[in-house]
Amino acid sequence: MKRYKCHKIVEATKVVAIEELPYDEVELMGEDRMTYVLPISRFGWKSGKMVMPNPFGYMVRYEDGYLSWSPSKAFEDGYTLIEERVA
Repeated sequence: MKRYKCHKIVEATKVVAIEELPYDEVELMGEDRMTYVLPISRFGWKSGKMVMPNPFGYMVRYEDGYLSWSPSKAFEDGYTLIEERVA
């Protein structure tokens, strides 16, 4: 495989709670108090149970609106918080 460097600007929130839902979905609550629903297929499985690393990771929204989940270490190693200036 080739190597790539991240250069995207994204919106993200740290996940503080996770709940499995019916119909193979997972609901994640962010620090922003919003909930996000993703297909359970985006997460790992071991012995028939969903595997979630601890801490819970980040919900990430890309410019095109695509929602994704990222493990904490991968997200924190690849992104730096952009501080918004208040005039």
